[in-house]
Amino acid sequence: MKSEDRFIALEDTLRRVATFATILSPDGISVRILNYSGDEQGWWDNLKTVADVNKRMKKIDYEGRTPLGTRLSSKILEPMILSKAKYGSLRKPVIVVIITDGEESAVLTLTHSMSISR
Repeated sequence: MKSEDRFIALEDTLRRVATFATILSPDGISVRILNYSGDEQGWWDNLKTVADVNKRMKKIDYEGRTPLGTRLSSKILEPMILSKAKYGSLRKPVIVVIITDGEESAVLTLTHSMSISR
């Protein structure tokens, strides 16, 4: 499959997941793109509609491989779950959905396993 086709499929999948996620969490969802640095300042939080998600997705440039386990830990598990749970500020259960185009890095297995075991 061509890269462009994979990215179209990835975005379509995110739209479909966002449709259900925004119904389950009407106060908004958070989205993190693991190989993109512009999603950590709150602009990708409290998204209440699929249109909100689509608007953000237009800003993404896809490139390179993603160290899935490492980024999962640093962008989602640590700041959005573990640190909040540690300090008692985790307000509700967190559902993490990982959508990938299949281009993982070799670091995935060990780091991913360590992240899940915490």
